[in-house]
Amino acid sequence: MKKILLLLVLIASLAVQKLDAQTTATGKITVVTSTTLPLTCSGGDVSVTTDTFALYECGPTNVWTINGTPAGATWATLPGGTNTTSTFICGTGCSITTSGSGTITSSNGLNSVTNDTNVLGTLSGEALTLGWSGTLAVSRGGTGDATLTGIVKGNGTSQFTAAVNTDIIGLMTGSCSSSTWVRGDGSCQSISVTTPTFEVNGTNNSTQTFLNNITSTVNAVGLTVTPSNPTTGNVKFEITGAYTGNATTATTATNLAGAGTINGNFTGTANLNGSNTGFFGQIDGLFFLDGHLYTTLNAAFTACNVSPGCNLTIPPGVYPFSSQIAPTYPATITGSGDSESNASNSCATTLQWTGGATPPIALTGFAATGSNVGGFCLYTSSGSAPPVLVDVDNAANNVTVHDITVDYANTTGKVEPTVAAFRWGNTGIVVNDSARNLFVRNVPLAFDLLNISAVWNGFNVWGTGNTLDLQLGSSTANVESFSCYQCKWGGGDNTSGTVSVVANNVYGASFTDNEWECGSAAAAYCLDVPSTATLAEGIYVNGGTIFGENLGSSKLEYVFHLNLASSTMEIAGVTLAGIFNNPVYLIKNDNCLNVLVHGITFPSASSSNFTNTATCNATDIGSAYNSASTGLITAGTVAVNNAATVSFTGPVNLYQAPTAKGTPNLSGTGACSVLNLPAGGLDAGQVGCSGSTGASTLTITPGYTATHGFVCYVVDNTSHVVLGQSSSVPTSCTVSGTVTNSDTLLYGVLWSY
Repeated sequence: MKKILLLLVLIASLAVQKLDAQTTATGKITVVTSTTLPLTCSGGDVSVTTDTFALYECGPTNVWTINGTPAGATWATLPGGTNTTSTFICGTGCSITTSGSGTITSSNGLNSVTNDTNVLGTLSGEALTLGWSGTLAVSRGGTGDATLTGIVKGNGTSQFTAAVNTDIIGLMTGSCSSSTWVRGDGSCQSISVTTPTFEVNGTNNSTQTFLNNITSTVNAVGLTVTPSNPTTGNVKFEITGAYTGNATTATTATNLAGAGTINGNFTGTANLNGSNTGFFGQIDGLFFLDGHLYTTLNAAFTACNVSPGCNLTIPPGVYPFSSQIAPTYPATITGSGDSESNASNSCATTLQWTGGATPPIALTGFAATGSNVGGFCLYTSSGSAPPVLVDVDNAANNVTVHDITVDYANTTGKVEPTVAAFRWGNTGIVVNDSARNLFVRNVPLAFDLLNISAVWNGFNVWGTGNTLDLQLGSSTANVESFSCYQCKWGGGDNTSGTVSVVANNVYGASFTDNEWECGSAAAAYCLDVPSTATLAEGIYVNGGTIFGENLGSSKLEYVFHLNLASSTMEIAGVTLAGIFNNPVYLIKNDNCLNVLVHGITFPSASSSNFTNTATCNATDIGSAYNSASTGLITAGTVAVNNAATVSFTGPVNLYQAPTAKGTPNLSGTGACSVLNLPAGGLDAGQVGCSGSTGASTLTITPGYTATHGFVCYVVDNTSHVVLGQSSSVPTSCTVSGTVTNSDTLLYGVLWSY
């Protein structure tokens, strides 16, 4: 039934035609069984099997397909007979059915392979494996070589080779040689030399024919440049010589680390062992200034004098200079140090002035305020003598001069200054200047202080063997508030008969813990207030030691001398030692206003320096010295050995209280119009007031004249009320207040002014 239905479908789908051999334009259609399907077909053929109901179409490769899948023939008829051999190809998926008798032998489609020269085949079952052997010959399209290095060159039918230089040249056009060059189009071209223009310092060289590095001559700063060719293609330039340049021609130094000696001149910021403020090793002949180094002192000073100021370090050595050091900006100029003693001095840095009659160091004007100079020895070595060596003047305030030695003990090769070694305030006032560790020997005047205001501070200032060590003021210049701590004045040391300090015009002068070396003459005073002085008030000597000298036949007889009616002086805690005259007097009081002496230590009574071993006489303590009667005080007061204040005449024995003499000079009004029971002296005491109770005054007349007046103090010892001072004149002072009859008043004249 299925066959009938399939057949009907096929018939209906085909045109009515002869089904066993109808040829159409697109192939032929056959109706067969699966065993009678033709082995071959042509494109467009169609076969229908009636036993398997399959539709076969002939594919594009002339192979039967079922629904596009290749399908081999499933049948074959072999010829009958004995020993008959037939061959057929069974496609994929075909089967062989036998009937009858006989032998069927099947084999692969390929059973042998023939190898080529280079191509090899290996047959294994139904698998064929291809391989390669040998080198492909040129005739077969190869190179004929197994390996090649470089550019390949063809050689006709022969094997390839690597190209050589001559092969490359052969490809170029033109005439090629070692003197030609290859252009981009492959042609050899002749070399056309165009001389380049070389410049030296921005200027074209005149000749460019050949370039040759040659050794330079020694240039203006002492250096030579030498070229060399250490290796092929390398040129090395080495600089040799000793640099002799200056700040303008100097070279920048970026790193000068390590120890050793550096000779030369460096400018710019020099990093010396990693720091701009210090270095290790020795730098000889160089000045370190704000990171710059200079070889000459004058060049360094010139560079120093710029805004906003500088810090100049002067290394060890001896340096002549002729240009004045006169900074117009704050400057710190420091040498490598100095030291001094009575015997000699040692100078790490020495400055020798050769500039003539001008102060070599001048710190003048407000612009120099705050400057700091020191750390060297200083003297004039040739030429005209300057007035002073260091001059601080005219508003150069807060200036510090320190650690400077001026020593003319040996004058060979030295020219002394005509006025002084150091001077302050010559033409104008200076304020709050300082001096420390200064040493001056054998000059006319060591330290000259003139117009000083609001404190001059000194520490370890030392003068010795000079005509005069210290002068305070002049007839037209006043020193106000002078102070010197642990200073040394040695006018009599090494020089006979000289005065150490002269006070000409001073208001407030303090000498604390000073050492005085005076004498070798009766009038070789440690400090003198001469009759020509203008002002000498508030001179205070506190502590220290006074050494008497004995260089000549005379010994020191008077330590201090006062000869100005308005002069005032206080001496406290001073020790006398050394060789003195007998008797020795602490003060020669030719004229003064007031002197206070206390706590003085004199040589012991057993000292061999004093022929009078029992006492050490001192005169001129007090006031109103009678110069016509040497050694006598006609009217004076003194407190001796804690005894009461007394009046005395004649030489005073410091170990025996003199006989009291005199009565107070007092007057008053009111209750004090009647005075009784006075006790004490002219400057201090007590008195009773017996007048009527009420408003009262008490006038005290000390007996000597003050410049302006007195400061007095009076207290009512009965009511314990202080009476206020109501007036003061050069000869007396007056107090006033309410006093009750029979009250006792205590009075005292404290100061004169």
